[in-house]
Order: sequence, then C-alpha cells, then structure tokens
Amino acid sequence: MKFSKNLNWVARRNSRPRRGAAALELALVLPLFLLIIIGILEFGRALMMYQMTTNAGREAARTAIITGADDTQINNAINSYLDSCGIKSAGRTIEFRDSAGNATSIGNIGSHEPVTVSISVPFNENSFGLSSWFVGKTMNTEVTMRRE
Repeated sequence: MKFSKNLNWVARRNSRPRRGAAALELALVLPLFLLIIIGILEFGRALMMYQMTTNAGREAARTAIITGADDTQINNAINSYLDSCGIKSAGRTIEFRDSAGNATSIGNIGSHEPVTVSISVPFNENSFGLSSWFVGKTMNTEVTMRRE
C-alpha cells in the first residue's frame, strides 16, 4: 500500500511543470498537420479531375467514332458529362484531331481513321482554392479511337 501512495505523489509532482507543454506541442504540430491535409485535398481533387476529364474524353471518342456523328453532338457529350461531375466550364477547350495531328472537324475524318479528342480544363477554375500549387495549370486529356 505504501508503494502505490508513492507513485501517486510522483505523478502529481511531475504534472505541474508540464502545464503549457501540450499547448506548445499543438502550436508546433498543427500548422504542419494542416499543410498535409490541404495537400491531400488539393492533390485528391487534381486526381479526381484528371479521371473525370479522361472519362469525358472516352465518352466523346465513343460518340465520335460512330458514323454520322457531328461536332455538336460530341461537344454536348463532353460538356454534359463534365457539368454533371461538377467541373466548371470556364476556360474548357475541346479539339478534334485527325491521324496527322491536325485540328479538324469530325466530318473531315474518314472511315477507319483514328480520331483524337483533346480536352483541356484549367485547374484554378475548379480547385478548392486552398493553395496556389495548381494556379495556372491545365488538365489535358487525349483519347484516340478508330472511326467506324
């Protein structure tokens, strides 16, 4: 019994000098912790935008390879997909290219030739605004499929 009384006294005696230690540790660790959380959010958003832009490019390429498809149908497919995903349309560019890499209309690409759909979305229009890591950066996606 005497042993446990001595431990309680030692625990009480050592707790007094460390009153501000928890506050100091929080002040030192919290900024680093918040920086890591903001980085995770921003890079997660960038990865999500890249995946959604790639999926929109695939949907557009599937629409583009069908005989009789026109530029308006493909643009509508891309815009409706990205709008439904919550990616803003400000600054978004869509381009179609032939096998030589020249920008053209879908009607000018012949049967059994590759069609490349290129989509560019500015990241700063779609970020959470927590950091300036991606300011001025653009997400670019290119999908190529052979026309029927």
